[in-house]
Amino acid sequence: MDRCLLDTSTLSDVISPSVKRRPNVAKHLKQYLRSQGRLTFSEVSCFEILRGLRKKRAAVQLHHFAEFCRHSELLPITYEVLDRAASLWADGQGQGLGTDDADLIIAATAMLHGLPLVTANTRHFAWIADLPLVDWRQP
Repeated sequence: MDRCLLDTSTLSDVISPSVKRRPNVAKHLKQYLRSQGRLTFSEVSCFEILRGLRKKRAAVQLHHFAEFCRHSELLPITYEVLDRAASLWADGQGQGLGTDDADLIIAATAMLHGLPLVTANTRHFAWIADLPLVDWRQP
């Protein structure tokens, strides 16, 4: 299995308790970790998970997520990422699409690193040319 960038939706599935984890996500996760050894995601996805955990005041989950991040590859938000995201935003506006800044930054990160994006929200990204999408919720 090739290296991929996990979107926040998939990252959220992955960190959920295994009892609640979707069976297909668990299967793909196991195969991916066997192949790659660690997960890769954007600093934006990290922020979105942290934001949700802080809102819930989930201290134990915050501690576990911090440890999880230490064993993962977090890709940074660089000028190049922001520039590509701004270009995507302009393209989306030209097509009459309202797009979320976080999604654009995540998509730009995947594109600049030449990685497919693993997401449960394929409709958010389907309009972006040259961005391979994978949905681990599917078989």
